[in-house]
Formats: sequence, structure tokens, C-alpha cells
Amino acid sequence: MGWFNLRRFLGVVLHRQLFRGGPGAHHGQGSGRRRRGAPVHDRGFRSASHPNANRQLGSGTVVKKNTSGANVLKVENKQSTDVVVSLAPANSTAAVLMMYVRAGQTGTAKGIHDGSYNVFVTSGSDWDTGARSFTRDCEYRRFTDTIDLTSTSRQYTVETLTLGAGSDGNAFVTPSDSGSFPT
Repeated sequence: MGWFNLRRFLGVVLHRQLFRGGPGAHHGQGSGRRRRGAPVHDRGFRSASHPNANRQLGSGTVVKKNTSGANVLKVENKQSTDVVVSLAPANSTAAVLMMYVRAGQTGTAKGIHDGSYNVFVTSGSDWDTGARSFTRDCEYRRFTDTIDLTSTSRQYTVETLTLGAGSDGNAFVTPSDSGSFPT
């Protein structure tokens, strides 16, 4: 069953953790992040004219980031389709963060500024990096509630979104469209 088939219920579990020791204390080496300057590969790329192209990014690939801070967003994608999660400040339509997460995998984005954010999720197949959208089987959703990220000099927030959590979810979404998805 898809994550959009649960009575407009995403099956998302939100977890919040605060870490002590300052913004860099929990960000050790071996975090699985791509090295700065390392190439990003579209694995499985086939010609755009090929009807079954399935371009993908690696899980946790940051598609856009226009924020800096101490907070962390972790996305566990338990669905059968790839997703891109987009964060936009509560009073804005522009994304400050977009992160790609493959089906069945987890992605983490670090360095997010304090604030209240709207969360948008798009899912589908064949990611077009230039258009910042999936080309097939696209679905767009928006969380009904915002998430709040806060930090001090001694602690920061780690917000975990588990997509496809089934009936254990505690967050609701509403349908959206490609025009309202912040990029």
C-alpha cells in the first residue's frame, strides 16, 4: 500500500532529539555525508528520450541548501518510491532545503537554521536535476503542521521524519501540486 492511501494520512512519525555539547559535538566523522567537492552521480541514468529512464541521486543528497545553523533533519523513507523533502520557512514559498532520499533508505541534512518550517514531500520516478522534479508517477504533499527547529550554544534539534510508517504515524498531510512545491 502506498503512503498516500491512508485516508490522507502520511504515516509519518516525528521524533525530536536534543543533543548537548554544542553544534559540532554530534557531527563526527563517518556520518555518511558526501565529501565537499566530491562528484554527484545520477546512477541508472539513461537518455532522456528513453521512456523508462530512472535517474536517481544518492540518499541524503542535498538538492538545494540556503540555510546554515546547528539543527539536523533526518528522513527515513520506508516507501517503495524515492522522495524529495523540501523545507520552507513558515512565511515563505521558497525552499531553504531540498533533500533526495531513495526508497527504503535514510538521508540526513545538517546545518539548518532555527525556525518554524513547512514540510513538503514529492515522490516519483526519474529525477530531473535541472527541473528539480520527478518526471513520472509524481505526487505532491504538504504536512498540515510545521516543524520547529531550535538550538542554543549547547544543544540543537534533530528532527526525524519517517515516511511510510503506516498506522503508527502521527502527522497529517494534504495534497499539493507541483506549482506550490517550493524549490
